[in-house]
Amino acid sequence: MKNQLDLIERMSQLMDGIQSGAISIDKAKAMTQAADVVVQVMKTEAAVYAASEGAVRPSFLKLGGEVSAIESDRAKRLQQLSRA
Repeated sequence: MKNQLDLIERMSQLMDGIQSGAISIDKAKAMTQAADVVVQVMKTEAAVYAASEGAVRPSFLKLGGEVSAIESDRAKRLQQLSRA
């Protein structure tokens, strides 16, 4: 899994597989349990992110260039504020 969007896509594929009969109920249960663990980790990381006021970035926020651009902009604004 690459990020939360990948998890959503995989769960969508799981639902399609269940509906088509390509995925057994036992396998679907196992996949759902694994996804639940991932979601719990994401919730924990989000709580740490909030508690750290953004200082600790969650690992699941890997959405490519958008995040890098946002973080770069945020760093520039913080530097400007510290100079003032």
